Amino acid sequence: MDPFHEVTWLNSCLQETLLPSSPWHKVANLICEKLAKLLEPRLSRPEIRQSLYELLGDPFVRNYFQSHSDEPMVLEPPFMQLRARQETKAIAERLLSDAVDSVIREFRSGLPSSALQEFEQLCSHSVLSGVHQQMQGVSAASGFSHSETIGLALGCILQRQPEQLTSVCKKLIGRLLPQSLRGCIWSMRLEGIVAELTRIARKDSRGRGLDGWNARLKRFEEMVYREMETKGYGSPLISPISGLIHRSVEQAYDSATSMVDQQWRTLIENVLNCVYTSNKTYEPTHVYLSFPVLVAFSDRKCKNDESRCIELAGRLSEVVAYCLPTPQALSDISGDVIKALQQTDELLCSHLISIARQASLGRHQEFLSKLVAAGSTKQSSSVLGPEVFIKKWITEGFVSVLGYYSMLFVWDQLFLADWQAVKIQQFCIAILKLLKTQIMAAQTFQQLHKVLLYEPCQLFLKDIQAEWLKAERSD
Repeated sequence: MDPFHEVTWLNSCLQETLLPSSPWHKVANLICEKLAKLLEPRLSRPEIRQSLYELLGDPFVRNYFQSHSDEPMVLEPPFMQLRARQETKAIAERLLSDAVDSVIREFRSGLPSSALQEFEQLCSHSVLSGVHQQMQGVSAASGFSHSETIGLALGCILQRQPEQLTSVCKKLIGRLLPQSLRGCIWSMRLEGIVAELTRIARKDSRGRGLDGWNARLKRFEEMVYREMETKGYGSPLISPISGLIHRSVEQAYDSATSMVDQQWRTLIENVLNCVYTSNKTYEPTHVYLSFPVLVAFSDRKCKNDESRCIELAGRLSEVVAYCLPTPQALSDISGDVIKALQQTDELLCSHLISIARQASLGRHQEFLSKLVAAGSTKQSSSVLGPEVFIKKWITEGFVSVLGYYSMLFVWDQLFLADWQAVKIQQFCIAILKLLKTQIMAAQTFQQLHKVLLYEPCQLFLKDIQAEWLKAERSD
């Protein structure tokens, strides 16, 4: 279905541009005149002429080819047999396609036309008026409904014109995305990240033969069912570690303030079981990472619950594989956060490091081992520093420490920026600076642990947004 039809008022704006008085008809005449001029030399052969007439239709022929005869019998027996007619039609289709491509290239090259300018102005005015009228008719008590309405319209436009994605993303930097737009933006940016990293891995600068999401999902689904049959599982939603996953989800919901949607507990478990069935991998951090993935993509329509879980599992697998930093990159980011903080606030950084390194390896070894998200078996000096907390924030996608909307804001900005390491670093620094008062008041490792793991959820979205934008604009 045309995506514009899903938004009634936007479809109405589209129809308005097609009214008899619209400048579009002047533009259409320009296009048709140029097309007719390109095709006219081909009309000398009667059989080609009649085949073109059939493809173009009677209204076009009456308006632009009145001086040429119409002889439909030349395509009928005994003048022409069926096979010859099919071959002639194929030739005519190629001629028409080449002519259309030529006209398109000419218009794209910037053909000056007052009709085109009038049409562009009409479209802009029509859409802006439609937005204003729609927002006037939406109850202010519905919260984010204004943004959701515009977000839905913008998503429809991006489906029509995906080449505008980069421009749109630049304008959305620093804004919390409407739920109606979030899935569209995240999926399109994720598609770009997967394609870019695949090109790099293949050393193929042109990106030839890259699969889209539907093809990758099909392969993922086939892998899930193949592994399920090989291992003798009764369902991809039930794996040998279902009990472990259930306990991890319960613990995450008990501790993470951002995981507010209780009805998704079972769905998260099913998704994580699907991931395990597909590749035998499971990390406790995946519980947290699955939550924003469900927020963005769970409204997508699938054939049934099992298909829905497999699709979400595929999304989660790609986010983990292509968006989250590697262990080495994670260490680099956490180290860069401390270095950058030392340059901008030496007092805060010195106190943070001093208190974090008070931890005795003997007393806190078990606790620290749970925090070390990089999975290294070596206990270096950085393990006893504040980097360990930063690594936990990042590997759990900030889901375990921030509030619901703050967490979504972070993920929105990271997708808008293709999950660049510098953006992750900026958010870590912003959170540390906003917690400066609490950090400076901490005098023991236990107090610092409480501040860095339990205080971030108390931060306001507006404060995180302002502090991050300050760093973003200074770069």
